[in-house]
Amino acid sequence: MSKKLVFVPLAYKSKYSMSANINTDNENGIIIYLKNALVLLVSIQRYNADVQTAVVTNFEIPENFKKIYRQNNILIFNTTFENYTMPSDFKWSLAFFKIKALEYVLNELNYDLYLELDSDEICISSISDMWLELDDKILMFASKFRYNHNTRCLYSDIYRQIYGETLNNNKKIIKTGGGFIAGNKKQLSLFINECDVIYSFLRSNIENIDKNIGDELYSSIYYAKYPEKVGDASPYIDVYWTGSFYYVSTNYKFDAVSLIHLPDEKQFGLLYLYDYYMKKGTFPNENIIFKLLSFPKYKKSFSFNRLLQKIIKKFDNKRY
Repeated sequence: MSKKLVFVPLAYKSKYSMSANINTDNENGIIIYLKNALVLLVSIQRYNADVQTAVVTNFEIPENFKKIYRQNNILIFNTTFENYTMPSDFKWSLAFFKIKALEYVLNELNYDLYLELDSDEICISSISDMWLELDDKILMFASKFRYNHNTRCLYSDIYRQIYGETLNNNKKIIKTGGGFIAGNKKQLSLFINECDVIYSFLRSNIENIDKNIGDELYSSIYYAKYPEKVGDASPYIDVYWTGSFYYVSTNYKFDAVSLIHLPDEKQFGLLYLYDYYMKKGTFPNENIIFKLLSFPKYKKSFSFNRLLQKIIKKFDNKRY
């Protein structure tokens, strides 16, 4: 049986940022991520008994969290954050640790299959069939950004600068990689090799690089350059925006994914689930979880007009 690792990267550097809406330059911000990660990894274990879970960090986790993680069979790995760093004034400066954490687990740990996730996600079913797709490609989650979205234009321009060419027919790069990268050791190592090429260019041209780039630049460029080596992760994960920008789906029930990415629940629903788990030693039932995390109702609301249409149609059918 293949050895599988699901891990979450967590980084800290003074004056650096992981998120646009959480200050990670203080203890409270770090603790939010530690709590979110526990919720995700325990939920992974709930549905996937054959998977080892872990966090990879560049800082010393507080002793109380070390104890909690160990009690829940979550391994803790520590590495440096020297490679793949960007200046502190970049909007997502800490997020680039995801590339370093992936490099670390590939080089230092002995697993066959790997899945790297963001901490602000939750697992709601088994991912056992996902692993079957990883023989000859890696899986990444692509955004739904339109052709002329600023990020697609920016990443396409950087691609041109690195490789001295544009995509076929000047097509725009698809933003790929958000919160989900899975693969076997061989395929992910090929990805890391290309990350080294991209990083070398970024560091050599740092004064001219837009400060809004994120770690997805690496995965987006890799997908654009080697589309045959990348598969679509959307059958397994989706992102729900549950704040004032409300963008959700019923695919937690129908054609269901296994993982939901919840950027707006870092400080709300996911923290409530952490507190609940610490008190009860388990999570509430699924329906309560769905409500806590602001999932939409999956049953269609009653419509009098629809009922009337059905009655009329039934009556008409009898007439003829």
